[in-house]
Amino acid sequence: MYQTLIASSTVGAGGAASISFSSIPQTYTDLTLAISIRSGSSNDVLYVRINGDTSATTTMILEGNGASVTPNTSTTNTFVRFGTITSAASASSFSNGLAYFPNYTGSAQKTVSVDYVSENNGSTAYQTIVAGKFPVTAAITSILVTNTGGSLAEFSTAYLYGTLKGSGGATVS
Repeated sequence: MYQTLIASSTVGAGGAASISFSSIPQTYTDLTLAISIRSGSSNDVLYVRINGDTSATTTMILEGNGASVTPNTSTTNTFVRFGTITSAASASSFSNGLAYFPNYTGSAQKTVSVDYVSENNGSTAYQTIVAGKFPVTAAITSILVTNTGGSLAEFSTAYLYGTLKGSGGATVS
């Protein structure tokens, strides 16, 4: 498997409402979105949307907080949940995660798997695993990362990688 960096984004001073990738090239087999995020407001939930679509998505969520595990299923959100982010975390602590979009250029509905952790160097931290399906059959050309209650803090980052199965690109080890 080979991955190539397609684009990256770092939130500047004052924060941002979202991070967006557009004009995603259609030359890879899969996409991987790697994020390191901190909320600019309070405890919020981070979401991802593709192609600007606002149709209801289907998600299965398993989230643990160090004391309990909560399963959840949703078919009403217009976004797929990424995980919980917080501004109450210890200074310089960022939540981190990966979202994997297989066969993003195919004609079937688009799926995503997410593995996400929010670390706050305190008594409560969240580990979230998500399986999501977007009712979009067109190739993925844009991805939006946003939070429910406010902004993304300065120095939050997102990296979008294209994956080739077989040959070409840089080897990931």
